[in-house]
Amino acid sequence: MPADRALWWRWFGTVTLGEFAGFSVPAVVGAVTAEAPATVAVAAVVAAGAVEGAMLGWAQASVLVRVLPGLRAGRWIVATACGAVLAYVVGMSPSAAAELGLPASVLIGLAPVLALVLLLSIGTAQWLVLRRIVRRSAGWIAVTALAWTVGLGVFLAFSMPLWHPGQATTTIVAIGVAGGLLMAATTSAITGFGVRNMTGRVAASASSAPTRRQQPSSNLRRSTRENFGSAEHREGVAGTNPGRRPGSVDPDRTEGARR
Repeated sequence: MPADRALWWRWFGTVTLGEFAGFSVPAVVGAVTAEAPATVAVAAVVAAGAVEGAMLGWAQASVLVRVLPGLRAGRWIVATACGAVLAYVVGMSPSAAAELGLPASVLIGLAPVLALVLLLSIGTAQWLVLRRIVRRSAGWIAVTALAWTVGLGVFLAFSMPLWHPGQATTTIVAIGVAGGLLMAATTSAITGFGVRNMTGRVAASASSAPTRRQQPSSNLRRSTRENFGSAEHREGVAGTNPGRRPGSVDPDRTEGARR
């Protein structure tokens, strides 16, 4: 199996399991706190989101450290957890605002901004770590935003028709967890292609670096040969008349010219 395909499969399997296990935490917490006051529910789900982000970051870092030298797993995990916390704060804010009596028109007006922040949160946080070791890595933000757009769409398309008022907590959790598995598989599949492309560029850059480093030494050897050859030429010219300095006029040739 080609190395890039093996990397994609390793990423897909590891990250899908990590995100699925991580998402199960806020899915359970959200179901349990569904009837709790808004402030309690929001705080609990946001804390659970931090756990999800940490587990996702750990799964991703376990693959990335093998293909991106210099990546520190701890920084990646912390950045992913922070991005997940921001995403959950944004995602929970409309329901919390509605509980506090914020007008619906305000929520509708803020919806595009909130959606953009939610989709860019994790990718941007991870890019702040990635840019230290990978040049032109800002594309990772777009890749993750696309992955979460499609992944959340899959989750909602699966879960929303199955959720109904008055369902048992276990049923709500089971539906959410199943939808979370589909979402995890979708996001890891898309980001896997992004990782494969990024690591391919890193490998190509690394393979071309020695050639660039060898050029100065080659120029130095060429310059040395040219200087050495010029010195031999001067010595050869000077050797036709011992004692004559290079560049001086040969008195024997001058005398012959007079005759």
